Amino acid sequence: MRLEREKKAIEALRNNFLQDGACLISDKYLFLAADQWKTINYKASRLPYEKHLQTKATPHSFKAFSIKKHKSKTIADEVIFDVVNSIQMRSLVKNILSFTHFNVQRCECHIYEEGDFISLEWMKKFIKDASHLLTITLESKYEGGEHLVHHKKQEKKTFQLQSAEILISSCDFDHEMLPLISGQKNTVLASLCSLYPTFCIK
Repeated sequence: MRLEREKKAIEALRNNFLQDGACLISDKYLFLAADQWKTINYKASRLPYEKHLQTKATPHSFKAFSIKKHKSKTIADEVIFDVVNSIQMRSLVKNILSFTHFNVQRCECHIYEEGDFISLEWMKKFIKDASHLLTITLESKYEGGEHLVHHKKQEKKTFQLQSAEILISSCDFDHEMLPLISGQKNTVLASLCSLYPTFCIK
């Protein structure tokens, strides 16, 4: 009975992705183990964030820390990257998109405060050459800051992520995040590239 419910839930999520170009996964699915969730929140909350400088070409506003994969990475980098690249996350991607083998192109931890946002132009650079975008909302309380996915025909889908929720979205569409009205929103943003693109859902 339980397996049947899980299969139906996964099928519904896959259908949502096919229809909207994005799929919001509730915290009730417990896609990460309790210790993983506690650790990623702890490490992300203690990173030395810096406020990004805006340009006219890519307007945006938020504090960020880039997760590094090379020799100068820190323990926090390694822990956060390991969660994004974990068996649990790959299983989630497999259930929704039908592929498990992917590279993490770019990975950043973000803090958004009142008025902070992400423009279409900034996001286009972040997801460049990627197939999918992974957004994990860490422990935070806020209003506003909706994630918009723009479809090809002037249509757009709005997602309001809460703590412990994850959004998987296609990079075939444009993305942006509306300004935060109040509070603080903490996220991990990762662009993924399937190693077997012919098998992934777009």
